[in-house]
Amino acid sequence: MAKLDGLYSFYHEPRQICFRTVEWSVVFDTNKRKVYFKTRINPQIKDFSIDNFDFSNSCPVLILDIYIKDGGDELNRFQVYSNELVKNFLKTKMKVILPIQFYAIGGLSFEEFIDRFATQSRKAELSESQYFAGVWETKTAVKEDDIEFKI
Repeated sequence: MAKLDGLYSFYHEPRQICFRTVEWSVVFDTNKRKVYFKTRINPQIKDFSIDNFDFSNSCPVLILDIYIKDGGDELNRFQVYSNELVKNFLKTKMKVILPIQFYAIGGLSFEEFIDRFATQSRKAELSESQYFAGVWETKTAVKEDDIEFKI
């Protein structure tokens, strides 16, 4: 079986069941613009408001460890994404609940899986992963010798 370049969360064999119980639940309240969540391990309901986030491209990506023990507003627990934070999370929280079939795709060890999963975001920065190079331009007018077609 081929290695899947970081798409582990989307890989699923029809006969494979990763979890027999629900590990976490999320509810989005679109009217109040709040997100509520809980985990099997820590079932106290936690929440945060999306009104407090800046979704512009100039802001860093934020992550949250959802296995927080206490309930309540968790907005202040978000951290700036780093590969080391993800590696630590996988080692300390996920290894105990992930079956070996999940991360051993293509013969990977747990350490190899952690390294690939935690650093897969860097792949987008590599030129060989960028299939379009250049600048998008919009043609404002059609010239006489242009051929028009629709797809």
